[in-house]
Amino acid sequence: MERMKKKVWRRRLAAWLIVSLCVGVCPAPAAATAAETETVAQEETKDIKQSPEEVETGEDTAWEDEEVVVELDENGKDEWGNEYGIATEGVDAGKMSLLQVGDKLPQNEMGELVLRVADKVVKNGEEYEVTVIRSYMSKKKKMHIYLGKKLDTVSFIYSYSGGNSKMYSVHSENLYYTSEKGSLYTKDKTKLCYFYAGYYEENSVFQLPEAITRLGDFCFYGAKIKEVVLNDKIETIPYACFEYSMIERVDLKEVTRLRSYAFDNCKYLDEVKMNKEGLRVDKAVFKKTDNLKNLYFPPKTQVTDEAYIENKNREILMFGEGCYFSQKNSLGGLNLKVIILPPDTTSIGKNFNITPAPLLRRLYVPNTVESISKGALNAKGYLTLYGEKEGPAANYEDNNVTFCDVKDHDHVMDNVTFYGYDTWSVEGKYCKKCGRAEEIKVVEFTEDENKENRPELLTYPEDKCPESLMLDDSNTDDQGLIYTLDETCHEAMVKDINTKYPSLKKIFLIPENVEKEGEKYKVTTLLYGAMSGAPIVILPDTVTYIAHGNFDLDVVFHVTLGKGVKVIEEDAFYASTPTISIRGDNPYYKMVNGVLYDTQMKNLIKSVPDVKKREYVVPKSVRFIRKSAFWGDYYLKRITIYSRKFMNINENAFTNCQAEVIEQQPQLTIPEEIIVDDYGWEGEEKTVELNEEYEDSEGFYYKLNQENNTAAIQSIDVAQWDEGQEEIDKRIPDKVTYEGRVYTVTQVWMETKNRLDPHSNDVKNRRNQSVNLYIGKYVEMMQIKQFNMKIASYVHVLNSNFVSVKGSLFNKDQTKLYRFCDREYAGTEYHLPQELQEMEERAFYQTSLRTVVFNNRIKSVPAEAFECSNIEKVDLANVSSVCMGAFEYCYFLKEVIFRRDSIKIQGNAFYMTKNLRSVYIPANSEINSAAFRFSGIETVILDENVSFTASLIFDECYNLQIINLPESIKKIEQRTFTSCYNLQKLYIPESITSIHSDSFLYTDVQLYTLDESCIGELKDTISRCVSLKDHEHRMKTVTFFSFDTWGVTGKYCETCGRIEGIEKREYKNKTDENLPDQLMIERRKTPKIRDLSNENKDEQGVYYTLHSDTMTATVTGTDYRGVEYKNRAVLYIPETVKKGEQLYTVNTIATEGIMYSGKVVLPDTIKKLEENCIINGTTVLDLGNGIEEVDTNAFAKISSCMEVYVSADNPYFVYEEDTLMNREQTILYKHSNYGPAEYTVPATVKEISGKAFGGYMIHQINIYNGKNVEIAPNAFEERSAYINIVDELAPPTPTPIPTVTPTASPSTAPTVSPSVVPTIEPTSSPTATPTRQPSASPTVIPTTSPSVAPTPTLTPTSSPTAIPMPTPTFAPIHSPVISPTRQPSASPSVLPIPSPVISPEPVTMPTFVPDSTAVSNPSQPVQIPENISDTTKNEKPDLTIRGFRLTSRGKRVSITWNRCTNAEFYRIYRAEKNGKYQLVQVLTSIKTSYVDKNVKPAKRYFYKIRAVGNENGVLQEGAEKRLSITLSGLEKPVIKVKKGKTDLVRYISVILKKYGGTHAQVYMSLNGKKYMKLKMTSGKIAKFRGTFRFQCKLRRKVLWLKVRTYKRNKKGRTYSGFSKAAKIRV
Repeated sequence: MERMKKKVWRRRLAAWLIVSLCVGVCPAPAAATAAETETVAQEETKDIKQSPEEVETGEDTAWEDEEVVVELDENGKDEWGNEYGIATEGVDAGKMSLLQVGDKLPQNEMGELVLRVADKVVKNGEEYEVTVIRSYMSKKKKMHIYLGKKLDTVSFIYSYSGGNSKMYSVHSENLYYTSEKGSLYTKDKTKLCYFYAGYYEENSVFQLPEAITRLGDFCFYGAKIKEVVLNDKIETIPYACFEYSMIERVDLKEVTRLRSYAFDNCKYLDEVKMNKEGLRVDKAVFKKTDNLKNLYFPPKTQVTDEAYIENKNREILMFGEGCYFSQKNSLGGLNLKVIILPPDTTSIGKNFNITPAPLLRRLYVPNTVESISKGALNAKGYLTLYGEKEGPAANYEDNNVTFCDVKDHDHVMDNVTFYGYDTWSVEGKYCKKCGRAEEIKVVEFTEDENKENRPELLTYPEDKCPESLMLDDSNTDDQGLIYTLDETCHEAMVKDINTKYPSLKKIFLIPENVEKEGEKYKVTTLLYGAMSGAPIVILPDTVTYIAHGNFDLDVVFHVTLGKGVKVIEEDAFYASTPTISIRGDNPYYKMVNGVLYDTQMKNLIKSVPDVKKREYVVPKSVRFIRKSAFWGDYYLKRITIYSRKFMNINENAFTNCQAEVIEQQPQLTIPEEIIVDDYGWEGEEKTVELNEEYEDSEGFYYKLNQENNTAAIQSIDVAQWDEGQEEIDKRIPDKVTYEGRVYTVTQVWMETKNRLDPHSNDVKNRRNQSVNLYIGKYVEMMQIKQFNMKIASYVHVLNSNFVSVKGSLFNKDQTKLYRFCDREYAGTEYHLPQELQEMEERAFYQTSLRTVVFNNRIKSVPAEAFECSNIEKVDLANVSSVCMGAFEYCYFLKEVIFRRDSIKIQGNAFYMTKNLRSVYIPANSEINSAAFRFSGIETVILDENVSFTASLIFDECYNLQIINLPESIKKIEQRTFTSCYNLQKLYIPESITSIHSDSFLYTDVQLYTLDESCIGELKDTISRCVSLKDHEHRMKTVTFFSFDTWGVTGKYCETCGRIEGIEKREYKNKTDENLPDQLMIERRKTPKIRDLSNENKDEQGVYYTLHSDTMTATVTGTDYRGVEYKNRAVLYIPETVKKGEQLYTVNTIATEGIMYSGKVVLPDTIKKLEENCIINGTTVLDLGNGIEEVDTNAFAKISSCMEVYVSADNPYFVYEEDTLMNREQTILYKHSNYGPAEYTVPATVKEISGKAFGGYMIHQINIYNGKNVEIAPNAFEERSAYINIVDELAPPTPTPIPTVTPTASPSTAPTVSPSVVPTIEPTSSPTATPTRQPSASPTVIPTTSPSVAPTPTLTPTSSPTAIPMPTPTFAPIHSPVISPTRQPSASPSVLPIPSPVISPEPVTMPTFVPDSTAVSNPSQPVQIPENISDTTKNEKPDLTIRGFRLTSRGKRVSITWNRCTNAEFYRIYRAEKNGKYQLVQVLTSIKTSYVDKNVKPAKRYFYKIRAVGNENGVLQEGAEKRLSITLSGLEKPVIKVKKGKTDLVRYISVILKKYGGTHAQVYMSLNGKKYMKLKMTSGKIAKFRGTFRFQCKLRRKVLWLKVRTYKRNKKGRTYSGFSKAAKIRV
């Protein structure tokens, strides 16, 4: 092979010498003065003279030294093998030249070969000056070439040498050449002779200087750069200019000629833009440009002989008008799909032919074609010629070519993009039927322009395998394939290819069946070597077995596998590099990033070469790398495998692949005996011994199978686990022993012992615990759905059935999710992986995700999938089934998006989703039993053909107000709308023929129907039913509900509740959508007056005691048995009762006054609730606005859940966060027990009433300052929550000195010194003397003496002042103006406004601008303007903040509060310990939450919030709310890394500059990605005095080091975050 290469290059050298001697290559001499450079000190030795030191003189690499004279032997060679000689002819005649570079060159310290061209040589006693270099350069190694001052001609011919690795340095006195950054230029820098890439990154872009007008031959030979940007002066790309370079794209701009081999062997080149008409393309310009798929030649391009335009990877070849081919050229390619011939070409075959092109399906022959030579269209595929019947295309003879007359064809010319790149594309009109093209043009655009406006990209239909082919007597089909037939199974196997078949093609479409003598045989197998030598093979879905040797050698180009392939033998792809695709969803094999795997990704079969795939990381699941897996993948530079000891790698897997194979290092150790990372763990096998009860020491109980020596974990006794530890590490053993016999653990049933109830105390107390579960390599079955704790799963890397990804457990091919781990996703949005197809039950149990977006592959949400999770929004994409309990107990769920019709919603799917207010059920859906039971739903819109299939669907939906029943519903089952207290009206369509008598139990609803016959027995349980026979519907277009990106609108009759014209609308921005008005339903009010019977009982069975002295009445009892259902669905207590002619105001509920009533509505006249006034059965209590007194044991007889509604106007009580408290929030009366799993009692609470908490919904209750809170003995009776006493939160301390800017509210005590800026609010009494600076607002009482300076008011006066203020205001306004002023201010403000203007509308509301008028009469008191807020005139709006709550998660603090209806905006302040409060955010009134991310762990923060309102044009601030929170964890350490050494060893020191905790762990990485813990350097910080030192034996490596600290406590360890990685070179 080497000898052949030398012969080729000798011929090329001879040809090049002839050309260069004819045209001349000597550059014109430049000016005689050379640039001044620093001299280099040299020693007078041959070695030093042969390799002079470089002088760093900026970009110039010129050098100076003494003249070098060498003596030549009889062969003309010096001592380093350099050959010199005198030219006898041509321009170099008589000149001494360097003819050949020697093979004994010395090396410098960098390992580079050094060539110092002699200035003079001595031969046979005569001395000659060396002025010419014409040498053959074949050295592949890096070389530094020093050129002397006498050289006038330099010409190296590169050959397989990597030209970019040759660095040039030119003597400063040379008159013809100079060097810069190692590249060789002519002295005037108008020609770049040779480019040196050593100063550039491999993927960098080189901008050609504007002064350059010419490039030298071999200029960029082998250059490892991505792109060379040519200037407009380059007109010729010279001989082999970019040969063997790594260039990827080139814009030829003004280039008019491409000389021979210009882009030869540019394997990465994929984009060439040719612009100039009349371009000349010489020999082999695009030879072996395998990645260059598309070429368009401009009009009048001249293509010379053997231009090598064809290539097996070409897809599109296009030629403009007037393109000319000088001699025979081939335009074929195995991947060629489109050829556009020059519209004026006269012949095919004389100057070019098209062969082979098996994928070319159509070719339009222009009318100008006069002849087509025989064999010119030997495409070897299924080609159809489109031309005129009288033309040569109709008479062309070829068995594989058919003809179609264009006269019978109607051209449909579509605007298409033939191909395109980032900044340009080739576009035109194209007929997809015949292949005719017109108006071809190159379109340029910038990367920022919208490419969507470009015409559609041209696509090609897939080749389909024939359904059946007939066989001849030799069992050969019409493609030349020979079969072996199995008469028994009626199956056919492809045996071989008949290479002498007359119409043999390059593409083989394997049929699904073959027929012979009336019998049909299914093609199922490719026998050994059957398809050997076939370039393109398309397999049908019937083929299941591929033997070895089928796609061998480099002949094969493309293989399409059907979805039925089950077996691919070892050597099937031996020594080949085909492209591979898989049709359909093959269950056995798949392509992942250009690599063929089995579906479990245990076997890596074949990597397809790709220019963009320079590095590849073999997945950790891979256990076998097949023979020739990476054969010929020359683009790859690096392959990373996990560990060779876990893989079986064929010895020929990396043959003919020059990539570096790197073995990945394990990351870190947790626990000590195993190595863990995000994708699994590895370690030695673990064997444990069982006791007599088949239990191990970790609490795992086993069942042993003695037949196959396997063991299954049946249950877990979690009581043995440390209850105080937040994270528990549990490793499932690989094997267990019992009575001397060894069993392999293959099955795991994660169930707590005795099947504990998920709401039991034992599980509740562990709700904050999580388990790190390490699953062994032998486990085959996991049952994890019944385990009621958070789990992070880590699977052994050798396990063939499961895999873990960041703690989440999947099956091996990651198509099924068993349990999700949210440690890295808590509080965020999560998109399900595209390959995921199904989920296990409880897959997202207790997850902290906020939003989940499904992919299109998952069809079902399994049972209890999101139970007890914090999910707020779910996008169900293509889901068609929501299984039982899928979202039960999802308290925070607010938005459910169904993307398709025909949804099946199974029982309890949305049970207890208390914050789910609105839902839209798509058409043709089915709703099963109790689907929305106990949900907080208010609006339900059912599209057409929705059906109810069971009872209890909306049972106990207390808030349900709006729902429609489509015509598809025929029957309303039992308890469908039981206890829907707020459902006032419902339209019953005629399709409903039956309504169960208990359908509307405890529901005070009015039914509207045309046919009262369907009511039946319902009349006994419902009070009102209205006939619609004479009713005229008045339909109003409304919005039923809307979210950020979608909503539901329709028409609604306000009289009967009928709904029609339902439309689900999707939009990008809700504010830009013109939605109809939101539908609002007013709640019923209590009756004004009721008559009493002789027993003092009203019509609902309520008993009263009448007080004649005060004319008041007290509710004393309820006749819950003697009153019909329809009269006690909702118990309305009247404002007044009438006995005879006397009226009595109802003002008190006495002990046991209300019994067993579902919902109770109290009037505003009720002032007092006495002890035990309400007995079990009440689930909703609506307190009136007048309630003033509630006994602390008023609800002591209610053990169930109960919701309470309190008017926002009530001055005594508040209902926030599902809790009834007094307005001061010092007494907690009742919690609904419907809230989230964890509840924190406000820090202001001093007393907790009896039965305040009951039921089982709450898992944990936190109480601040528990020692000072009076808790009733029965406060937590019948509850199952864990009670957690939290330390008292200390109030923030006052600042020791006055603040620079005024505080938001006045301090309780005066400061030691006056404030610099006046306070916002006036002091309670006037100051003794006037202040130096004006007060922010006028004082209520005038000062005793006038002010020294004019007093600016807080707001402007109603009319302009006579005299302006002499100076502007001192500080910006403290809050943004709600509206801009009508006129601009006279001068800009000194400081900016902290937040933008909220409303653009002009308004006369004043801003915080001082009055510009001095007080004209100081003796008169200051008058308060009409628009100034005065508590003596107007009552301030309620701006009290309620429900203020702080929670922390990681490095963020979440602040939430209830919306204040009178607020315009909110101000949030934060302080640290012993610090002052600072304003951190101003939020609009629609916000009720804020997340502070600028916090650090292990720190305590104090927060306060104020609501700011607008009363009569004046800003008012409400009272502040204060809370504090301490973040868990430790702060990140700060480290410093130093190197050191002693006499014996080198070491690295890691110094802790700042840290928290008592112990430290040091981690090291060699690549900055995967870290491993250094055990010898980890330990107690005090012991090592904060400095950890370790010996380093590595050399010339870069290390990354980082540290985390921890401290031990009763719960285990508390870790800090990792420090910032420190980088050090060793």
